[in-house]
Amino acid sequence: MDAVRLAERMGRPLARLLGPSLRRRPRGVFYHLAGPHPRAHVRALYETKTPEQLALDLRYLKESFHVAGHEEVVWHQRRQKSLPAGSVTISFDDGLAECFSTIRPLLLENGLPGTFFVCEAFIDNRSMMHRNRAALAIEAVGRLEPGAWDAIREPCSRLAASPLATPGDLVAWLRSVTFRQETELDAICELLEVDVAGYLREQSPYMTGEQVDQLHREGFTIGAHSLRHPELWLCDGSRMEAEMRGSCLAVQERTGMSRVPFAFPFTGAMLSRRRLAALLADIELIDLMYDTAYLRRDRSFIVNRIPADAPGQPGDRSNLPDLMARAEALEPLRAARRLLRPHLG
Repeated sequence: MDAVRLAERMGRPLARLLGPSLRRRPRGVFYHLAGPHPRAHVRALYETKTPEQLALDLRYLKESFHVAGHEEVVWHQRRQKSLPAGSVTISFDDGLAECFSTIRPLLLENGLPGTFFVCEAFIDNRSMMHRNRAALAIEAVGRLEPGAWDAIREPCSRLAASPLATPGDLVAWLRSVTFRQETELDAICELLEVDVAGYLREQSPYMTGEQVDQLHREGFTIGAHSLRHPELWLCDGSRMEAEMRGSCLAVQERTGMSRVPFAFPFTGAMLSRRRLAALLADIELIDLMYDTAYLRRDRSFIVNRIPADAPGQPGDRSNLPDLMARAEALEPLRAARRLLRPHLG
């Protein structure tokens, strides 16, 4: 039995004791996209659900929980109005095109609220996130003809600042790339003949501005997800503030919202909650912050969420009950780990 399964098994009894406390907090569930076939810009990054699997998830949430919109969560977090026990909130990160083409119709069909977190630089497919570019590069590595690797191995090694003996080594580097290595990533994309601009133009991986505006007109909440989706824990103070403030201002200008929710790119787990509280006081237009720390009990201005992209087994049953039960069972272990990082309080 691996360590995660053992921890899950040991955590179940404690999770049952903590159950009433966990259920008093709204549970966040979030996705990136859903579609019939994952496209090249995400295929190497994470699994995704089909529209049919997402429909099963939404039906399960609708039948089993009170699905709260963002404003209801704001009232609850500020203790102005309590949510029913067992409430959930649904959100979608990165502003990918499937949010409009696939997810929007399913939410409308079920009469469910949702929050869409968008990155200003990617709207209208003006540019592409570094991780999506890395995914295109990984696809290109898989298409290399025999002997082609020998021609690019040395320049790729120089750019990666690491000896890359095999194409697999390059794939490993691409999977670990951060925004700090964007220049090197773009040069490697050029060596691999990855046409990022052409992909943006022909495949349109992100939503357009008109689509984002229509979501807002239809009653969905638009939130900010930074300007360019960097790893915020690697940013200096000024870059981090600029990403948060600038993206919230862009959403405010687009929607007219007085306060805008913000979701951390990747994760906010490594960001000091004290520092975030200070930023929240300074950037008054930020409403709530959404993170990806499952069921973590957190500051009142942070809503944690369970990732739900994993598709599970084919069939007519949602795997969301299993994902949520697993999150409950593993929460005691995660809480113990957080105790070892008190500087993030």
